[in-house]
Amino acid sequence: MSYLLSLFVASATLTNQPALSSTLSAMPTKAQIKEARHQKIVVDISKRRLYFVEYGMLVKKYRVGVGKPKTPTPLGEGFIRSKGRMVFRYVKGPNKGKMIKWVTVKTSSGARVIKVPYSKIRGLGIIIPGYNPYQFYIHSTSDETTVDQEISRGCVRMRIPDMLELFPLIKVGAKIVIQP
Repeated sequence: MSYLLSLFVASATLTNQPALSSTLSAMPTKAQIKEARHQKIVVDISKRRLYFVEYGMLVKKYRVGVGKPKTPTPLGEGFIRSKGRMVFRYVKGPNKGKMIKWVTVKTSSGARVIKVPYSKIRGLGIIIPGYNPYQFYIHSTSDETTVDQEISRGCVRMRIPDMLELFPLIKVGAKIVIQP
């Protein structure tokens, strides 16, 4: 499973390709920001929680994984800049460079292992001033046992079912606050 995990957490910086297949704009438009002004995502690094707030009310909270100390999740305020399916490629081995089409999901109980098509893997591109706008995402992870841990290259990682729940609710242009 660790080999699969190392493949899964590979991001745009490893493959030199954008990690989202949606439109890659560094900044949401003024119209998108205005339309999403009632939405906010707050990521609390120390609590390893993501809070989805709409019209000032907490809608949902999720457990998340964050960046490791050498590659921390960026702190600050910004916006959701894109939404799309995540594109991951093998970074080593005989399939190097090929797109991963299926992922095996390991649950926290370890009792249930299922195959999930990559069409179910979603991600939200985030932009925080002062950081590379194409490097950091909120995305699904194939191993939910790693949620609550500091193991990514700065991305915020969620369980697949949680991302599938959050993804349709959030709009490009929503505010994001990442706090220590």
